Amino acid sequence: MIDDSEIAELDESRLVYYELCLRTRSGTAPGFEDRLRQDFESHYRSGNLFIKGIQSMETVRHRFQLDEMNELRNYLWGVGFLLVNIFLGLLGTFWFRTQQRRSELALRMSFGSTRRQIFSYLLKEGLLLLVLATFPAILVDHVLATNEYNSWLNGHYFEAGRFVITLGITFVLIAITIVAGIWYPARQAMSIQPAEALHEE
Repeated sequence: MIDDSEIAELDESRLVYYELCLRTRSGTAPGFEDRLRQDFESHYRSGNLFIKGIQSMETVRHRFQLDEMNELRNYLWGVGFLLVNIFLGLLGTFWFRTQQRRSELALRMSFGSTRRQIFSYLLKEGLLLLVLATFPAILVDHVLATNEYNSWLNGHYFEAGRFVITLGITFVLIAITIVAGIWYPARQAMSIQPAEALHEE
């Protein structure tokens, strides 16, 4: 709470950050808002400071929540767009890479490798590439977070727990994408007879 003398000393550029809130009892007589407006000039003016208008808390709450929902919706659309693009990019890369190795898979099968062994080999290879790419990604992510290029949360730009959790979620999502990009084309490639695949090459 501040009194008239403190209001008079306020910098005009900061007045926009101050609000006057009135709480009324339930069942207030109709016309309260109109009577308050009529009293603006006579009772609620101090020098060149005056009340400009009235907004109910219900209206203020609705606008505040609407702004938050719009911001959250835009954020989720952006995250979803990036996830779809990354998913399709990784999926396409490993899909194409596995398709291009059909002759290699056929050759391994002709030398006695089972389908399970080949599938395990491809998965291990893809996940090893992910692990090797993760180390430089962690360093880059750490530099960005400590230099406050990420979003502000709980009063901090960098929190160890948040950092580890986001790394874990990212790693799992990319691993799932890699497995999906290898599993289906590898299954198709291994369903073909080795002689047929080698003949096509």
